[in-house]
Amino acid sequence: MTPNKLRATPVRTVNKAAFLAVLLMALTTGCVSSPSTSEGASPGRIGSSTPESVSGAPGERSAAKAPASPETFEPGPFYKANIGDFETRTLSNGIKLYVKRNRANRVLNLKLVILGGASRVPRDKAGLDGTTLSLLSRGSAAYSYESILDAEYRTSSSISYSSGYDYSSYDLNCIDTYFPELLEIYLDGFLRPAFRPERFQDVRNEAAQAQEARMGDPDQRGRYLGTQAIFAGHPYASDPSGTPESLDSITIEDVRAHHGSLLNADRIFLAAVGNFDVDALAARLETALGTLPRKGSAAPVSEPPKTSGPPILEAHPASEGVAYIQGYFRIPGRQDKDYIPFAIAADMLDDLMFNVVREKYGACYSVGAIFRPAAASYGILWIYQASDIEGIRKYVKEAADYLAQGKLIRSKDASGQYVLASIEDRLPAYRSKYVNAVFANQRTNSDIAAQVVRSVVYAGDPADYLRTPDRIHAVTPADIRRVYKTWFLDQSFRWVIVSDEAGLKRVPAEEYR
Repeated sequence: MTPNKLRATPVRTVNKAAFLAVLLMALTTGCVSSPSTSEGASPGRIGSSTPESVSGAPGERSAAKAPASPETFEPGPFYKANIGDFETRTLSNGIKLYVKRNRANRVLNLKLVILGGASRVPRDKAGLDGTTLSLLSRGSAAYSYESILDAEYRTSSSISYSSGYDYSSYDLNCIDTYFPELLEIYLDGFLRPAFRPERFQDVRNEAAQAQEARMGDPDQRGRYLGTQAIFAGHPYASDPSGTPESLDSITIEDVRAHHGSLLNADRIFLAAVGNFDVDALAARLETALGTLPRKGSAAPVSEPPKTSGPPILEAHPASEGVAYIQGYFRIPGRQDKDYIPFAIAADMLDDLMFNVVREKYGACYSVGAIFRPAAASYGILWIYQASDIEGIRKYVKEAADYLAQGKLIRSKDASGQYVLASIEDRLPAYRSKYVNAVFANQRTNSDIAAQVVRSVVYAGDPADYLRTPDRIHAVTPADIRRVYKTWFLDQSFRWVIVSDEAGLKRVPAEEYR
């Protein structure tokens, strides 16, 4: 379930590192981040307003409380050990501040989240959201770009951003000693950016270089073609990274106007993780942000991707005799009851494809199942540098048939034949791998803050991620069989194949219709 399985292993049964790579993904399709950010805005669903036990006056304390859940299992140790660390405050204009205390270190992480993200930008101005956010830390009314860089270097701090389909994030990460100083720089950048012409030109040049590299990579070019196809006429057609044409059309006047649209209390919330003085933080944010106007919330995206249609074939000179093959399909949303079982089933399929397609037949350099849960979620059956272009679809089917029959590969015997196991036999190991990934994603305050943000956006509850281990343990073999049929076998796929001219002539196009 990762695009980074680029090493050979005889038989992969429980590859912890590979699974972690997916669950910890940051800068991927659907999200563009500043180079210094440690956690990109993961694509997600715009949730309902966040429930609280008390909706108090500005800065009034109120405990974060999970909404009523259809889940019947009792919260487990991870939830119980952490739920008491949450606090929620409400500014006078309705902006929420969600705090997760972490006394284990002195790092403080603050994320200002803007709902709506890149999908609110017209397609012909795609990339405007990221361009605007990039300029927030490049000079403001009170601080020059040079003084900001000096402060970040001197204090080993960072002010960064990420722009995704459904929300964007403007982030501060620093040691507690320097937080008061950096917070002033951070807030002035958000509220009063300078938008100097020379800094704007710097950002344009950097974006153009990134686009040149992106379009020059056959795999990334395929990702762009695939998402544009399945999201044609959809809000997600506005690619967060932009296109060469859209980036070239963005003016500094566009940036100023877009920034004005971000100063909207109905679209903003904040997440803070660390050993904060919550009263002091809430008071400072009230002064800085509490008077922002309310201009209306961002309408949630509900239309699913269109994953049917003829294959898209494109010649790319950098392919050099191999093909980059991607099949796009719909997947369940993060809060769907099928999401956790689907993630585990995808990991099982991922291992099967790697062992059969890559190891048995040597048909490609790597292969896997990637998925992007968002308001309009999608997955990619991903084949990287296919050399056996004619036979690879047959090999993928062979791998998929194992799981359809309830079988997984345990190992190889002395003669090189597969030793098979049942879903029932292997499911505990896959559940453990997923739980380990959840715990690994608590390594930094930035990691935790990103989970708090996703929980608010997707579930309307900052502590929702604490329930993930319990949901994993609740998955049964019957769940795996059901979701595999519903979300893999019964799905339509939209295929994208990028190769050179000779490679495209070898593609059996009828197998991809």
